[in-house]
Amino acid sequence: MKPVKKDPNSFTALLPDSARQQIQDRALTSLESFRNNLEMNGNNIVEQAKTLQKYKIEWHKKIALALACLVLFMIGAPLGSIIRKGGWEHL
Repeated sequence: MKPVKKDPNSFTALLPDSARQQIQDRALTSLESFRNNLEMNGNNIVEQAKTLQKYKIEWHKKIALALACLVLFMIGAPLGSIIRKGGWEHL
């Protein structure tokens, strides 16, 4: 840390050196704690975004599977009714 210049008109000039050092240490500790909280919150937001993206993908997969079943039924039902009974022998 840089030593603080003693300006006779400043607030810090009124404080003893030990109190000034204590205040600086507390301020640095508070800033470090605040920075760590910001990093943790940023990481949480990133993880929540990833989780949300996974849920969206799964939701689209479920919808796509249901629609695929309906489309294949619409195609397969008419084709199944056209084929003659009896299998391969009657072709």
